[in-house]
Amino acid sequence: MAFEGLADKLGNAFKKLKSKGKLTESDVKEAMREVRLALLEADVNYKVAKDFTARITERAVGEDVMESLTPAQMGIKIVNEELTALMGGSEERLKMPAHPPAVIMMCGLQGAGKTTHSAKLAKMLKSRGSRPLLVAGDIYRPAAIKQLQVVGAQAGVPVFEMGTEDPVKIAQAAVRHARDYGNDYVIIDTAGRLQIDEALMNELKNIKEAVNPTDILLVVDAMTGQEAVNVAKSFDDLLDITGVILTKLDGDTRGGAALSVKAITGKPIKFAGTGEKIDDLEVFHPDRMASRILGMGDVLSLIEDAQAKIDEKSAARTAERMMQNKMDFNDLLEQFRQVKKMGPLKGILSKLPGINSSKLDEMDIDDRIMDRNAAIILSMTPEERAAKQLIEDYQRLNDAATRREEWMAVRTIMDGQIPVVGPGVNKVIDFGFTNKVKLEGTKKWGASAAKPLDDLEDWVDQVLENGFANVDHVVMGKTALRNFLADTNVQNMLDNRRIELGIINPKDLPNGARYIGHLSKPSLDIYTYGEVYLDDWTDPSAPVTKRLVDDNKIALMPSNPNFMRAYGLTSYIDDTKRTITAQTNRLLRTYVKHGPDRMILELQTRPLTIPDKVDSWLVATVC
Repeated sequence: MAFEGLADKLGNAFKKLKSKGKLTESDVKEAMREVRLALLEADVNYKVAKDFTARITERAVGEDVMESLTPAQMGIKIVNEELTALMGGSEERLKMPAHPPAVIMMCGLQGAGKTTHSAKLAKMLKSRGSRPLLVAGDIYRPAAIKQLQVVGAQAGVPVFEMGTEDPVKIAQAAVRHARDYGNDYVIIDTAGRLQIDEALMNELKNIKEAVNPTDILLVVDAMTGQEAVNVAKSFDDLLDITGVILTKLDGDTRGGAALSVKAITGKPIKFAGTGEKIDDLEVFHPDRMASRILGMGDVLSLIEDAQAKIDEKSAARTAERMMQNKMDFNDLLEQFRQVKKMGPLKGILSKLPGINSSKLDEMDIDDRIMDRNAAIILSMTPEERAAKQLIEDYQRLNDAATRREEWMAVRTIMDGQIPVVGPGVNKVIDFGFTNKVKLEGTKKWGASAAKPLDDLEDWVDQVLENGFANVDHVVMGKTALRNFLADTNVQNMLDNRRIELGIINPKDLPNGARYIGHLSKPSLDIYTYGEVYLDDWTDPSAPVTKRLVDDNKIALMPSNPNFMRAYGLTSYIDDTKRTITAQTNRLLRTYVKHGPDRMILELQTRPLTIPDKVDSWLVATVC
């Protein structure tokens, strides 16, 4: 996500202010010191960072903030306003002369992305009803003209080229062509060049003098930080550029270029490249970007994106069917298609208020899940998709399959084995797991002589020695957790707020998990897990409900255990008696069964959870 590193650091700096009921001058100065360090780490120009924090300090120690009922919020409001001003204040539009066409000259270093962003800009202008013309002015780079023709075709915009003719003559001819054929924008893609290459830089001056462009846009890589600012200043000194296009802004975690360009050069950022696709170009809104950096979201950009990419009629039709409780698989499939048009899910979430963008990369959000579900839906006929009962049946089957995979994963961890039981099958897959401990006698948790904290420290070391893994999570069964928290030494440690060795703060999590709290020595996050399963194979005549995590056991494991899930081939016999074999994680199909006639919905899956490193975790029976 854009600026996630800077956003995270600024968030930490303001967290202290939010806890204070009243701000003092020393509070503000301490916060600004952290802000200045955050900006410098983000590769923001030193003078820019110094002046920025000085302005905030001057405003924040004013009477209106000190006397405010919510001084911290007022302080953040000031930071938001100053960030907005630092990046230009408001959006800068392209110029349009009284007599079209408007000539836009693209320039920059080699590899900055001029050609692709020329096409992106053309696509954006075309979507607004304009008739842009792309001009192949790069005669030096091999295949540059061909590349522009390819991306121009993707954008649906014509490309003017004259081979390897003089770039000045190409630009002049292109402008005449645009006047003759009614093009209102001429976008000239020039060759990349270093600012120290005097001959090529003079060529840009000659093009400028020949066609008198209305806009000269410098394309720079946002991830180069202050170097992007230096490049902008060099080109500005020679050409008097009118604006900047920042590329790769989606991958820029620091933000040094975006925050420094306007302050150093005085020239605004007009557009930002946010991805590799032809549609991934945004108008740069300083106020919205400031809101993103401060974790306030960017709802306006999200709405504009939705309006531009989502079919309004389709959305209205789906909404109406949802209100009437008539939504089916066909509607769900259409929703998948509409959401995919808006780009990656993490990008959508990053624009919502209250979402910590720095934590998004830690979340397991797989965009391919929509493709997988769409494939399942497309395996059915339109009539089948429309059946509401099928949706409910599929959800039940899919949930059952997910729970079985969950059971296999837990059994792999707790037992190091997975029983495979079915018609004609009764086997056990044994992974050779040896990190098993069973406490006896007075060592059991709950006994007066038990030492749970010492046990945990020893077991952490044991996993490191045997499995070469650092464990930082412990999952405790119901009885094990109760006995652990009842231990006198544990209680004494948790009650010692002065040195804060442990914090217990229970919190419910999805799928039956419960976060208990953090233990600092040894450093472990404590969880419990209350989900159950039906054991109908040990004694088929008397099925028993059991907990996934045994009451008297605990499991120590890394936060990212090295497990993989493999899937075997699935097969079925179709109506023509042919055996169909599919290589997929889950196979959904429907068929008609006679006597009586009925439609059957079948979900096949053959999963197997496999540990990459056996003994990279430990299981102990503690009571």
